[in-house]
Amino acid sequence: MSGPASRSSACEMDQLDVSQYVSGGYFLAKYAARPECMSAELLPTRILSASSCITDIPDAWAVTWASYTDSERRKEAAKFGVTPEVLPQMLDWVTSRLESKEVGWPVVFYTVDMALDFARRFLHISEDLALVGIGLRQEDASDWLVEEEPRESEGTPGIYEALSMGHALESGGEVIGFEVLGYDMGSFHSWLCNGLEVDCYRAFNICPNRKGLIRNLEEAIEVAEYASREEVGAEPVLWQPWLVAQYPIE
Repeated sequence: MSGPASRSSACEMDQLDVSQYVSGGYFLAKYAARPECMSAELLPTRILSASSCITDIPDAWAVTWASYTDSERRKEAAKFGVTPEVLPQMLDWVTSRLESKEVGWPVVFYTVDMALDFARRFLHISEDLALVGIGLRQEDASDWLVEEEPRESEGTPGIYEALSMGHALESGGEVIGFEVLGYDMGSFHSWLCNGLEVDCYRAFNICPNRKGLIRNLEEAIEVAEYASREEVGAEPVLWQPWLVAQYPIE
C-alpha cells in the first residue's frame, strides 16, 4: 500500500457549521495510543474517538447502582486521575444528575457546561483529555431515532435522549472531523474497530486526518455505506457519519 503523504493537504479538515448538526451529546474522552492492529501508515500515534472500544470514556462505572466492584471502579477512575477519596463524591454527583435527567445513561452530558462542571470537579485536566460533542444531520438523526427506538423495558439511553431533544451542537467547539459510528446498547462501535481505514484507503482513497477522523461528510457517508455492507463483516448495526467537535476544557 502506498503511503498517504501525497494526500496530506486533501486530508485536512473542512470547515463546517456545528449548528447544522443535531447533538447526540457530549463526552469526556482520553486520547488513545494507536493499537497495534491499526494501520501505522494511515493513522496518527494518538487517536480521538467517541467509541469506548478505542478510548477511555467515563460510563456506567461512574453510576452508583451499576454492577461494578469497588476495585473495578477505582481502576477505571484512576485512568482519569480520580483518587479513591474523591470517587464517592463523583459517583454521587453522576448518579443524582442521572436521576434528575441532567445527564443521560450511562454518562452522556446534554450540555457543554455540565460536562465542564464534571471535568473540573473530578478529573485530572491534561492534554490527553478531550471534551467532544457528536452530531448528525437532521435527516440522519431522524433515521437513527426510528431505528434505535428503545423498548419500554430497556429505559432510554442518553444518546437517544440527546437526539430526541433536537438541539444543535453548541457553538464554541472546533470541528475536528467525522467518525463513522455504529450504536450498540448505549455506546458505539467505530469503523476503526474493524480495520476499515485500510479498506477505505484502498477502495476510495480516503485517509484519516491528524486525529484519526474522516475529513468531510462526503467521505464519511462513503465509509458508513461501506461498513453497512454485509460482506464487509462489521457489526450489524446502523452505521452513521457523526460529526465530532472538540471544546476547550481549561
